[in-house]
Amino acid sequence: RGRHVAARPELVRDPGEVEVLLRRMMTLNPRLASFIPFIEKGDEIDPGKLRMAIEHGFCVVRWRIAETR
Repeated sequence: RGRHVAARPELVRDPGEVEVLLRRMMTLNPRLASFIPFIEKGDEIDPGKLRMAIEHGFCVVRWRIAETR
């Protein structure tokens, strides 16, 4: 809307929360599943592969908008 806002990143690494966020993202962009290797056919997320990806640095960045005063 043409405004500058301050935001801070939150690195989400909890497997359950990452899965929830990825499912929400896939709802908005189904192509997401095509380039994330642990999302398998039928949009199923392999829990073991997800945990391994997180152990090797995978995370979801959630942006928190700073409150304005």
